[in-house]
Amino acid sequence: MIDCDVLINCAGDFNNLANSRKIHIDGLKRLLEHLNKEFQDSGKRIHFVQLSSVGVYGTASNPSQPRAICERSELFPRDEYELSKAAADKIILEEFSLGYFSYTILRPSNVVGFNMPNSSFGSLINAIKQGNFFSLVQGCQLLHISTLKMLPTL
Repeated sequence: MIDCDVLINCAGDFNNLANSRKIHIDGLKRLLEHLNKEFQDSGKRIHFVQLSSVGVYGTASNPSQPRAICERSELFPRDEYELSKAAADKIILEEFSLGYFSYTILRPSNVVGFNMPNSSFGSLINAIKQGNFFSLVQGCQLLHISTLKMLPTL
């Protein structure tokens, strides 16, 4: 029996693209199997939260023009990471129709924290400290890694 009401899938690795499908799709399927078993055994519908990626929307055809993205926007993933995240999101939508769980899909643009392999967030902080003005795109989503670390795991 799964002793929770919400299960958050934070699995992801964009540094090793060879493992993307194994992590994002195979791992997701195993989690959904557990949710389905829980529903079959106890009737309990657990809420599933998928940490996806804004990258599944692809790049704008004209990056200098504003672009609005919402949950109904078409997906244009490019690399293996984005393709596997988009495929995982599609599996969730398909499985949801079977009625054994509810879901939320989050698509942050960045997950930030110490020891990030990408130095963009550190550069952003340094620019602030130096008093340089810049504008973030409205709706930019940043998720701090500590939020993910404090979540319970299966």
